[in-house]
Amino acid sequence: SRTGYSHSDVSARGISLSNKKIATALIRAYGRGNDVESAITAFRRIAVPDVVALNTLIDACCRCDQLKVALELFGKYVSFERWDTDNHTKGNADDIAIRPDVVTYTTLISSLLQLKSKSATKRAIRMYRDMKQTWMISPDTFLVDTILSTMISSGPVAFNDDEIRFILTVLRDGECLDWEGRQYERRKRAVRAILVGCSSEVWKNDEFAYGLMNEYPQDPLFKKKGWNEIDSGFRLWGSSDDKF
Repeated sequence: SRTGYSHSDVSARGISLSNKKIATALIRAYGRGNDVESAITAFRRIAVPDVVALNTLIDACCRCDQLKVALELFGKYVSFERWDTDNHTKGNADDIAIRPDVVTYTTLISSLLQLKSKSATKRAIRMYRDMKQTWMISPDTFLVDTILSTMISSGPVAFNDDEIRFILTVLRDGECLDWEGRQYERRKRAVRAILVGCSSEVWKNDEFAYGLMNEYPQDPLFKKKGWNEIDSGFRLWGSSDDKF
């Protein structure tokens, strides 16, 4: 491996993985060394793995372009049906269920959306819904930013109705978060540009979106059909000194 040693080397040197911090650091190192197999082995050697270790393992897989493996691991260890408040006191890495957090979902949703495929986007939408409705996890500004920037970075492409609803849901979720300065306003304008330029008009039945579209009646985006300084170097959120 690129780390210079394998998991068997670690075991041979007597490095204990009973300490979760040490084990998690090793998983991270294996990921950076493109050694997913050793990362998984290290994770399974943890007696009571926690969400930090799981997130590190999922990130390692995604770094190594092993998204399928990351999703399989997520499915194996994240189960609401098997999860309970006492599961962290029993079993081993293969027996317990781990409660995810926003970092877990951010890593997977981001990797799915980067594939730029309809099927991957559909799965990302389901994961976002599962995060909120099943686990009652709220998004943070980083996840909202990640989704919006990835979804609309190409300009007003052929979004279907579900994708438009997803973008609007994420933007709406971001409204109650703590953004620096006028960062949320910039994101609203970028999404509005997409709505103007796309063929779907599902937003007309969404009160939040309808209000968004009428927020800047003199906005030149209407004349430009949604292209706000969009060229080969599309500046998604505008410059830091933009005035609204």
